[in-house]
Amino acid sequence: MKNGTRSLAGKVAAYSLDGRYQLSFEVEKQIRREMDMSSKLKSVVTSVLFLFLASAISNAEGIVHTTADLSEARYNLASVAVGDKVLFAGGFVADGQGSATVDIYDIHTGLWSTASLSQARGHLAAAAVGTKAFFAGGAEIIDGPVYSSRVDIYDAATGEWTTEELSQARWEFTGTTVGNKVLFAGGDIAGTKSAVVDIFDSATGQWSVESLSTARSTPGATSVGDEAFFAGGFPIRKTVDVYDNAGGTWTTAGLSEARDWVAATSAGGKALFGGGFVGNYYGQTRSDVVDIYDPTNGDWSVSHLSLGREALAAAAWGDLAFFGGGSPNKYDDPTDIVDVYDVCAEQWSTLALSVGRYCLSAASNGGMVFFAGGVGDAEWEPTPPTPSSVVDIYTIREPVPEPATLALLGFGLIPLIRRRRR
Repeated sequence: MKNGTRSLAGKVAAYSLDGRYQLSFEVEKQIRREMDMSSKLKSVVTSVLFLFLASAISNAEGIVHTTADLSEARYNLASVAVGDKVLFAGGFVADGQGSATVDIYDIHTGLWSTASLSQARGHLAAAAVGTKAFFAGGAEIIDGPVYSSRVDIYDAATGEWTTEELSQARWEFTGTTVGNKVLFAGGDIAGTKSAVVDIFDSATGQWSVESLSTARSTPGATSVGDEAFFAGGFPIRKTVDVYDNAGGTWTTAGLSEARDWVAATSAGGKALFGGGFVGNYYGQTRSDVVDIYDPTNGDWSVSHLSLGREALAAAAWGDLAFFGGGSPNKYDDPTDIVDVYDVCAEQWSTLALSVGRYCLSAASNGGMVFFAGGVGDAEWEPTPPTPSSVVDIYTIREPVPEPATLALLGFGLIPLIRRRRR
């Protein structure tokens, strides 16, 4: 539920996720009725209460929304957080023309800088472990396509870049981190789906290769606890491949609904898999299903987005999972909806992107959730898509004392004041 204030320029907005921060000045009115004091004491108490209330109001917006811009507009880029940085790498700047640009945001200084991948490409995968961020695979399709096996590695501790190679060149795959390992799974090579999982172990510095139970592209990837999950994908399926980092073993589970292009993230100790498309890709069915896995008991549950859509992005901070953007109709009519799920409260609310778009990327760091790039065109075809440079940033504020607490503090002054009058 949207709340708070939005600047005239539309650059800053404030939101509250529930009613806890809706302050009522009935508290002050009640106190005034209850108190029989001199005008001077009334003034003192009113001032104290005003400070409490003003402080609560100024800090109770819950989420503050700001915007920034990438140095280069693009879609199907990859993003990841490492150290005190958030990196947005690669993507497509025009129909099939890859980008080598890396935009880097420093969460402490609020400053942006840029770097370059060793190869220009889009539909790459990203993950981070320790101080290192990995940008793997992808393709440059304007002259080919040309599939890449390159892994560009950024070390946040030194600011240096190095490169490695995947065991198989591919695009349209995903990455995640579990323990001291990064995993890159699935993908597509000229229409042939891949089951390959490239695994880098930061403890040994070695790469190894394993396999998904079924070959597919664009599975949703996330991790929780000591398990990594690769859910859904194309061809359309329910399959969830689960990697147990402790034992180095694989098992499978199933989504409640078979779908591709699932947006995955983890919040509040649970893994969430939202949206995607079902059935025929060129049909009209986009999913609003969110499958939620709880590792404490091994149970799966189902919830729903406010709007079914594909090509959305997901990220999380603390107990809040964000599902932003996407398209409800085969890359047409991009939406600005950001569905926010509070895992502990099991409640949904909605925010809004500054510009509706799909094929965007998401990451989080330092209490901030970022949605970057994408396509804002109402129609993908027949014209090439127009990429976006917008970065929507949602800063999550810490909770403040609830109104009931403030009321108790106020009423607690009454006996003190009465005793003083005696």
